[in-house]
Amino acid sequence: EADIGACFVYRYNETTQEWQQLGATILGENVGDLFGTSVSMNENGEVVAVGAIHNNDNGDDSGHVRILEFNALSAEWVQVGEDIPGLLQQAVSGSGVALSATGDTVVIGSPNNININADQKGSVQVFETGVMLKSGTVAFTVVIEFSYSEIAWMVERLDVEQTDTVFYASVPEDTYADSIG
Repeated sequence: EADIGACFVYRYNETTQEWQQLGATILGENVGDLFGTSVSMNENGEVVAVGAIHNNDNGDDSGHVRILEFNALSAEWVQVGEDIPGLLQQAVSGSGVALSATGDTVVIGSPNNININADQKGSVQVFETGVMLKSGTVAFTVVIEFSYSEIAWMVERLDVEQTDTVFYASVPEDTYADSIG
C-alpha cells in the first residue's frame, strides 16, 4: 500500500558469492508512515533501527523508531521493546537514526521534537535499545535550537562511535545555537 515503507536486509554469502536477504522484508505499520526514511544497522548486521517519520501514534506526524533484532533460530526479525515515538505531533522523529556497534544504543534525530518558546525545535535523543539486557530508557536529550525555524526540518547525519559513549549530529546550516537539556 502507498507509502507504508519497508526495510530489506541483505548479507553477503561467501560460499555462493551472492547477496541473500536476511529474514523476511520488514514492513511498516500504516499507510503514509514512510517506514524506512532512515535506517541504521549494528556492526554484525543483526540489529536494525528504522525510522517512520509520518507515523501518528503520538499525534500527527510525530514519527517513531522501531528496533529489531535478527533471531537466527527462527530466521525472523523480532522487535526489541516498544516503538520509540516522537514527543510532539509534527516532530517527524526518526528523520535520522544511528545504532552503536553493539546495537545497544540508538541515537534518534527529530527535527521538531522539542517545544521551546512555542517553536518546535530539533532534538537528538540517545536511548538504550533493550538489546543485551539494557533498560530501554532514555539516557539524555540534546536540544538543537536553530536560529531559523525553517531550517529545523532535518538532522543531516547521526553516528555513534565504537565506544557507545560518543555521537555526533550535523545540520544543513551552520547558523544555530545549541543547548543541552
